Amino acid sequence: MTLWGPTASVLTGAETAVAEAPRATGDPLVEPSMKATVLASSFAATLELVREGHLELNQHAAFAPLYVRKRQKTEDGGVAAETGNG
Repeated sequence: MTLWGPTASVLTGAETAVAEAPRATGDPLVEPSMKATVLASSFAATLELVREGHLELNQHAAFAPLYVRKRQKTEDGGVAAETGNG
């Protein structure tokens, strides 16, 4: 069973780069004037990984938290079908 969780705890491999990027909130590596840019570019990168099929994105209601997880691979190397459990 795969559980939905915060981005940083569920990603591995190339997807980890997005999770390890400087956070827009409270990270001393991000200048205050760049917080919005860092947040927007991180979100755009996450959406691109979703579009390419590397990640799954789930949100239960408008303005609710977004949950991201690595997409499950099948034995033949393809991507597993959506289960509808989230």
